[in-house]
Amino acid sequence: MNQASHQNQTDFTAERLERYVTEHLNKPKIKEACNALALSRRTLQRRLHEVGTSFQKVVIATRITIAQKLLRETDASITQIATDVGFATLQAFSSAFRRETGVSPSGFRAIAQKSQAASTQNSASISVADVEANDLLVPASGIRSTSGNASDNEEIAPRFAANG
Repeated sequence: MNQASHQNQTDFTAERLERYVTEHLNKPKIKEACNALALSRRTLQRRLHEVGTSFQKVVIATRITIAQKLLRETDASITQIATDVGFATLQAFSSAFRRETGVSPSGFRAIAQKSQAASTQNSASISVADVEANDLLVPASGIRSTSGNASDNEEIAPRFAANG
């Protein structure tokens, strides 16, 4: 098997594993994951090792990613989010979150709220009178999302070109 094909297979396995973990946040089990992915335990472990991770690391990373989304987009309590993403205790969640992100869950939420408020304020401070006809921005190709949610968009501003 050539190296590119092997890498694609490993990437595909990682994507499928993340999907499995997302669907089984509270009790992901490696044996059940292997069955769902139609892989032996050893093959799954070897493929994860090849990309520098493990089953447990994928579980934690997936839980933290989902928790970040919930902290940004909901007003649910941190305790509720911890439970929703599969942590047995708030302390276990907070420790894992801080280890993975470098900030506490409440700190992350505060930063996200400030960022969202600043983004809203900046976009609201531009009026039609501030834009002349030759300064109109038109979307260039490659914009992925129009949801307005900064977390769903990559750097959008550089993808606009002045119309002129």
